[in-house]
Amino acid sequence: MLTLTYALVALSVEQKKVQGRLLELQQGLQKERSRKLIAEQSELESLLADFVLLDDACRSRNIELYVLPAVRSATSEADSLLADIEAMTSMGRIILRNVRANLRKVALQGAVGVNDFLDSLESYCQNLMKRLTTEELHILPLAQRVISNDEWFDIAAKFISHESEKHTKKTFDRESVSILPTPRVAENMYLTAN
Repeated sequence: MLTLTYALVALSVEQKKVQGRLLELQQGLQKERSRKLIAEQSELESLLADFVLLDDACRSRNIELYVLPAVRSATSEADSLLADIEAMTSMGRIILRNVRANLRKVALQGAVGVNDFLDSLESYCQNLMKRLTTEELHILPLAQRVISNDEWFDIAAKFISHESEKHTKKTFDRESVSILPTPRVAENMYLTAN
């Protein structure tokens, strides 16, 4: 029982973080719309990069990695819900792929292009929010019912391991960045060695 509670709290915290980041990005979209200016290419690229990072983060959530597969193997009752979630995930990736493919055209199209760009990202937001709501209202209650206590224990252990790996990777990434020489120093080191 305690393991299930831990897992559900961890999932809830994870969901709230994604929802919070999604709302921040939606506010950023509204701010871009209200500026009524033609955005610079670099601003559009930066905005798109934020959405791509969010999408990547969604794919590495505990619910995605551990809970959905456990539900899938526990019952066929969830097949239609899981198919809906997969469709929403695919739709989100298609939207981002299309936005990225058309990014160069946006600046050339002026205000109309920027509005289409922002509309596409807003569509991504609505799609992701629908997915998060489906997970929260339908998948998690179903998971509580169909996944055994022993399986929840294994899932919770994977959550802890996954979080530890993410923390270690972040720490390693920061350390590796700080010890890497600048490009000029690296070039000089290479020239000196040869």
